Amino acid sequence: METENLFLESGTRSDLTHLVEFLDTGGPGVYTGPVNVVAEALLLFLEALPEPVIPFQYYQRCMEASNQYLLCRQIIIKLPPLHQRVFMHLIKFLKQLAVHCEVNKLEHKLLATLFGTVMIRPPKDVAAKLATSKRSQASASKKASAFLYHFLVER
Repeated sequence: METENLFLESGTRSDLTHLVEFLDTGGPGVYTGPVNVVAEALLLFLEALPEPVIPFQYYQRCMEASNQYLLCRQIIIKLPPLHQRVFMHLIKFLKQLAVHCEVNKLEHKLLATLFGTVMIRPPKDVAAKLATSKRSQASASKKASAFLYHFLVER
């Protein structure tokens, strides 16, 4: 929680491989490698999920609601229960990180930027269209961040 540049500094490939092996095999004890490797692995894991934390079918609604907290909240309430619980647990974790922002430098906006695009991803057809325009990609990333930001600052 108090590690500076968590999520911003990558670990070595060998450290990441070691962590993946540790997790895949249910390694004994507690992982003792660099904490930034665990942070990187979390982002990679979320990005690799076949269905993002906020399912593809909600992507467009998230983009449209991104500037209004109450609309964002209504979307989260309508998520399948598992997705809703994962979303809320991640938000709690990110809020805890933000509590220590003076030490770890992870303010709400930065966390929303880092996690927005891995938790709210477009379906493949939309992603293909976005890939043709840097402006559209930037706009979608900004909206995903704004959507997530509401939950990091609201009680």
